[in-house]
Amino acid sequence: IHADVALEGLAAAEPASARGDPVSFCFVREDVAWPPVDPGATFHPECDVTEALPANALVLANTGARVWDWYTAFDDLPMTRVRCDLVERSITMSCGEDLDRFRISYHLISPVLPYWARRDGRLGLHAAVIALDGSAVVILGDKTMGKSTLCAAFHKRGHAIWSDDVAVITPDLRSVYRGSGMLRTSEDTAQAILGDGVRLRKCSFSKHVMDTGPASAAGEPEALPIAAIFHLSPFSDDPSLRIIRLHDPLARMAVLRNLGSTAFPAPPAIREGEFLAATALAGATPVFRVIRPRDLAVLPETVEQILRFAREVDGAHVQ
Repeated sequence: IHADVALEGLAAAEPASARGDPVSFCFVREDVAWPPVDPGATFHPECDVTEALPANALVLANTGARVWDWYTAFDDLPMTRVRCDLVERSITMSCGEDLDRFRISYHLISPVLPYWARRDGRLGLHAAVIALDGSAVVILGDKTMGKSTLCAAFHKRGHAIWSDDVAVITPDLRSVYRGSGMLRTSEDTAQAILGDGVRLRKCSFSKHVMDTGPASAAGEPEALPIAAIFHLSPFSDDPSLRIIRLHDPLARMAVLRNLGSTAFPAPPAIREGEFLAATALAGATPVFRVIRPRDLAVLPETVEQILRFAREVDGAHVQ
């Protein structure tokens, strides 16, 4: 952290004048050229655009200060491009074949929307979000730490998945925006938790997609207040479940290590802004560490304990 940003004398990031405007999305069926024909596109220095793009590889190309493209060839489909334009507030996906909503959602969930939020000056976390009677529980964790597995267990209990894999925080750092209800999980895990009748869709890479339904009903808010943040630690050899309240600096580190889309570059002002926002979020929101074994049998107890801690700190009488 100290090497990445200056901790004193930070210049305020210039806010986007249109940040409150809605974002439009459209799909266009058209062939996408590789290498790109745009002479103004810039790539990572290690990206050799003269070579064919490997299957399921993902490439980011900046075509301006506030316009960028994603290139990928996934699911044995032709080359796909997603153009993101902060000026026009638009996201356009192009491919030579039609894509269904599962494939489109899979690609938008990560990395398109998390990186969009980051470039738009919003704080995004690599996290899942569960809706609990008017409040939200944010579940942080590295890959393979069981975020989607825990979401499936909450879904079995009747709680809505407010967002999978990305949590975009509102500017006041008090609420989290509604995201996708498409849960990305493995077939074995989903069947073990939800039963053999669960319907999954194989879309891309190693995970399947399960449509858990809309994250909220019509008329409900676009964001929910955050009751608490739970950070999933690496699985423990200890068979018992423990949930521990974190305080600074551990709470701050738990949030900072789960910033979204950090594998891709962002301007220094963006990095400085999200450092300050994440620090403020950790200071104003209860943060807990969840330590548990790699055992699906512990899932029901994990759900119960998270509900109990969320109820105690939020006072929302979560059932």
